[in-house]
Amino acid sequence: MPRSKALMKKRAGNGTAAKKIVIKPFSKPPTLPTDYYEQTSRALLEGTMSIIFNPSAEQLSLQNSYQQVVNLVSHKFGPRLYKDLIQTLKKACEVYVLPSADTSHLLSYIQTQYMKYVDYLLLCKHVFLPLDRTHALTTEGEVVKRTAGETSSSGGSNPSHHAHAQMGLWQVGLEQFRLRLQNFQSDVQIYRTWWQSLQLDWDGNLSLDQQALLQSTLYMWQDLGVLAETLSRWLEPDLVQFFQSKAEEMKSDSYSATAVIAYCHSKWMHVAYNWSRFLPKATCVTLLENHLFRPHLHPDWLLKPSNFDPLVEERKSASNTNPTPIQQLWMLAGRLPGGYKLVAGGIANYAKTRGMIMMQSMSDSKAGKQKIAELLTLQKQLQQLLSNLPHAAEHCALKQVWEDVVNPPLENDTNVVAEALAKYVDVFMKDAKKQQPDNNWAESIISGVFCYLQAKDVFEAFYKKDLAKRLLWNRVVSMDVERNFVSLLKAECGAGYTAKMEGMFQDMDWSRENMTRYKQSRYQNGGPNDQLDMDIEVLTTGYWPVYPQYPNLILPQSLKDKQEHFLDYYRSKYQGRRMTWQYFLGHVSVQFRPNPSGPKYNLLVSLCQALVLIQFNNGDDIKLPQLMAAVGLDDRSEMERILQSLSMGKEGTRVLQKRDWDMEEKKKKRTTVHDNDTFRVHAGFKSNQRRIRITNILVKETKEERDKTVEGVSRDRLYLIDAVLVRIMKARKTILHQQLIPQVLEQVKVPAQPTDVKKRIESLIEREYMERDPKERNRYNYLA
Repeated sequence: MPRSKALMKKRAGNGTAAKKIVIKPFSKPPTLPTDYYEQTSRALLEGTMSIIFNPSAEQLSLQNSYQQVVNLVSHKFGPRLYKDLIQTLKKACEVYVLPSADTSHLLSYIQTQYMKYVDYLLLCKHVFLPLDRTHALTTEGEVVKRTAGETSSSGGSNPSHHAHAQMGLWQVGLEQFRLRLQNFQSDVQIYRTWWQSLQLDWDGNLSLDQQALLQSTLYMWQDLGVLAETLSRWLEPDLVQFFQSKAEEMKSDSYSATAVIAYCHSKWMHVAYNWSRFLPKATCVTLLENHLFRPHLHPDWLLKPSNFDPLVEERKSASNTNPTPIQQLWMLAGRLPGGYKLVAGGIANYAKTRGMIMMQSMSDSKAGKQKIAELLTLQKQLQQLLSNLPHAAEHCALKQVWEDVVNPPLENDTNVVAEALAKYVDVFMKDAKKQQPDNNWAESIISGVFCYLQAKDVFEAFYKKDLAKRLLWNRVVSMDVERNFVSLLKAECGAGYTAKMEGMFQDMDWSRENMTRYKQSRYQNGGPNDQLDMDIEVLTTGYWPVYPQYPNLILPQSLKDKQEHFLDYYRSKYQGRRMTWQYFLGHVSVQFRPNPSGPKYNLLVSLCQALVLIQFNNGDDIKLPQLMAAVGLDDRSEMERILQSLSMGKEGTRVLQKRDWDMEEKKKKRTTVHDNDTFRVHAGFKSNQRRIRITNILVKETKEERDKTVEGVSRDRLYLIDAVLVRIMKARKTILHQQLIPQVLEQVKVPAQPTDVKKRIESLIEREYMERDPKERNRYNYLA
């Protein structure tokens, strides 16, 4: 209903004044009941205890309990309530949790009671949370109010680590449990029982439940803040003594390196992955490595050659996926400072000992080739071993070892190694079957032996001789392999080292091309009859070794015509060149029919062998002097070797028959050739092959010839030392003797001694290339 303004004014004018409401305080402030704190705190403290330890009693309302704690704190009963709560916690430990020291099944009993007490303490923390947030207990035992921003910590850190820190309710409760254990001295008993169980687990005699009990006990120590003290005071000394006793038990007369490594490795794995569940891994693993394994990593035990060498020689089968003892040893040693270095030293000693034994037994060429093969096998085995060891390349460098092995102290022994290596390569080059299994054999020879060899010049001399034989006597299996090996030598030693070898290849290539042009010219211009085909190889004298000369050989007219025709062609193309025929290197293909009705064979023989065979076309018996006169060969020993190869070779190559002049006086056939012995065609010759290669009996390289080769190399070394000396003096002009000798030895890439350098200095002084300083006798001056 709308109001009238007039009516409102009327009421306002006739009404009385408005009344004010005044609020007055009580004459007396309200007070709590006299026994309010006692009744409330008793209900709270006893009620929370009965929830855990007396479940059958009337239970307390947790929500009301929380509100009552808030009321007590707001009425400033916090310090009093905090102290009463501490006494209640202490009472719970004494009456309900640990009423007595029960030593039977100690670990399981303590864990059960501890978990019950933790449940009770957790309940108290929730109910008395307002008290815990506002009050704390100092390390001096005073209850103080918390400052703004400070919160309670529920961790298990040891309060003794914080001199003036404040403990929260959780820490205070755990402290009461720890003190109760100390009153009964149960902490010592618990550790001893725990340590005995840990020793049982070392041998694998502990069940899973007992292992879990060890783990929970460790967590209890961590909660109580005594773990660090337990480890440093009791556990670490006991572990050290335990590991040391186990290490000493394995040191006996029947010491087995494999068994010791397997035991240490298995226990390391057990401790690292099993004990780490209830022990700090860093502590127990470090103690095991230092006190169980390290005493054995000693030259008297594991590193002793009689114990260590079998570990290196043990091979891992393809089906075995477990690590070998040497791999286990490498892993354990890598955990110790300097452990890798000790094991790497053992491997280096093994390699040096085995290599030195091989090199010392090099007596002749055959034995030398065998030892080179064994050395390469040893290197391959060690290389495979190191590839299976992590970081082995950083700690185990065998370069110095192989240099000592390949270069014995005596110079003559070094030359023997170089010669043996050249002969070993020669065997490989002539046998395709040996090249097939390992396609990297050339690289292994270069990187395994040659690169460490100091007498590379001796190797070069012997290798060039063998290379020339293979090229000229058609013993090359693969020209690509030959060129590849020379290219590896060139990459290692430079172009000057392989210049003559590459010149041999160039001669062979040029001769092949030249013969192609010659044959084309012969077909176009006409020449001798084509019943005889002849290939001629033109060699450069400086590249090839010197071979025997047979200038008086009597050649068939057909060969002479071919020879003269080629000479005319060659002189017309290349004027001013002098040619010398090397009949010793010639090869001929001869057709051979032992009897008119028999099959025809194609014999591949040397030129001298062919000249001997054509003397038997008439079917007569011929003696050695007659053959020498008919062939024009003055060397009787060479003729004897030719006849031996044609009549006393392996089965299927004896195209001639030898009849001893004293055959009736002896029973055994003589292998040497007498002047009165007669030879004839073997009419009953038979062979399953139609193409037969009859190799001439080569003269074995005598000691005098090898010494002559080495002497030539030594002479070249003197020239090299002279050149280095002159080069240094020309650059320095003047230099002290003590500075000159090291520089020369460094620049000379071949074995040389200071005495050799001194002799060359005297020679250069005599030849007036340099002189001694008149004022300072150990200083040299260069003479321009």
